Amino acid sequence: MSQHQQLNQTKTYSIWQVLVSILATFLITGSILVVAVAAMTPAGQTVGGYLRWLFAADSVQIWWYVTRAAGIIAYLLLWFFHHPGIGRHQ
Repeated sequence: MSQHQQLNQTKTYSIWQVLVSILATFLITGSILVVAVAAMTPAGQTVGGYLRWLFAADSVQIWWYVTRAAGIIAYLLLWFFHHPGIGRHQ
């Protein structure tokens, strides 16, 4: 336990790592805001309509794919955590 505390105390971040992480956060947040504002324009609504048509987001078929993917992911997670050697067994 003392080793764990000692490792946490010795870890330092350089000024460049801090600046890059702050810049990346602002860049991602700004990109999301720009896309959200662009989606409210008439051109953005046209693109949104095209994407809904392309991916059939207004139909029942999309929900079949969503539930199928959720079931497969749930099965894989259950298998991974119960497979011997992967999950934590004490």
